[in-house]
Amino acid sequence: MRIFLWTMLLSTVCLAAPQPGDEGTPEFQAASALVKDLGDARFATRETAAKKLLEMGATALPALRAGARSSDEEVRNRAAAMLPQIVTLAWNRRADAFLADVDQKQKHDLPLLADWEKVAGKPDAGTRKLFADMIRAHGPLFELAATDRKAAAVEMANRSAILLDAARAKGKQVDAPAASVAGLLFVQTLLRDQPAPAGDPSRHEPLHLLANPAVAAALDAKDVGPAYRRLIVQWAESRPLDETMTGLFFAILSHRHPFPEADARLFELATKHKSVQIKWVALEALGRSKVRTTIDKLTELLNDKSAMYEDLGEQEAGHQVRDCALAALIAGQGKNPADYRLQTYMTANFWAGGTADTVTLHLCGFKTAGDREIGIKKWLAESAAKQ
Repeated sequence: MRIFLWTMLLSTVCLAAPQPGDEGTPEFQAASALVKDLGDARFATRETAAKKLLEMGATALPALRAGARSSDEEVRNRAAAMLPQIVTLAWNRRADAFLADVDQKQKHDLPLLADWEKVAGKPDAGTRKLFADMIRAHGPLFELAATDRKAAAVEMANRSAILLDAARAKGKQVDAPAASVAGLLFVQTLLRDQPAPAGDPSRHEPLHLLANPAVAAALDAKDVGPAYRRLIVQWAESRPLDETMTGLFFAILSHRHPFPEADARLFELATKHKSVQIKWVALEALGRSKVRTTIDKLTELLNDKSAMYEDLGEQEAGHQVRDCALAALIAGQGKNPADYRLQTYMTANFWAGGTADTVTLHLCGFKTAGDREIGIKKWLAESAAKQ
């Protein structure tokens, strides 16, 4: 019993042991002296103190936070200004250590790492690099998401608003850091919550970041591309299927920049979404796929007589899922819909990224049921001849 009690007492003491830099430790005392020097009248002393605090990294944070509450205005202002630098430096060092451990022999206490491996799959150089880059961009947000979902949702929305406002220029989006976009989408994937409004929520939703050109480049990257593509799909699948804006922006991204991992979710949107508009855009995106099994599944939809837009086309023919499926297949092959007796009933511009940037799609249908039969038969005959 005495051995058990002693073990319990020792464990409690170990758990309560202060970390380097905590108040009362030698590191805290050293950092506090340097923080005090930030208010020195001599420029050289202030600069030396700032340099040494940066070298201390994360261990200087408690002293700097105390300094940011100092009665000395100079110390208070300089300490507050240094805090974000130290935080960034600390997360960069943790990311560097994670990447340097190529053989993964060490245990890295990084927030959401286990969650990331569930999303990205078996760790490799690409998944590790993307995670490290996300940690550099959003370390404090990841830490918050691991402990306080509600606060993390608010912080995520705020960061999304800042990133989107910085990326929007002259009606379009300029490149944003791809890892920063990935980090926000990853956190939203884990939270599975609608982010708290930040300004105009319709303008600052993380989904608008899918339209950023840096995302398309990341999808094709040799190192992080596979992990990035899996993340985008996991993000889309984490949202409710009938969430209109998520479905729309995912389908627009897939239309603009087809990638095979998106096809399964696109089929869900095309066949199960309540919105006819989302079904249409998803079908158009599927038509651009280069995967043979995807094209085969899309071809099977040429048998789907379900109604689409009931107020379009001639009354005899109506407008059906198979009309959109055929139009998508034809567009994907770069052919002319009119050659298959399809007519353009509507042209729609879909705004991307909350800017004037648009994706233009043409909604096609048949004037008569006879035209539909001729058009579908012609397409099937040509496809069979190719095979």
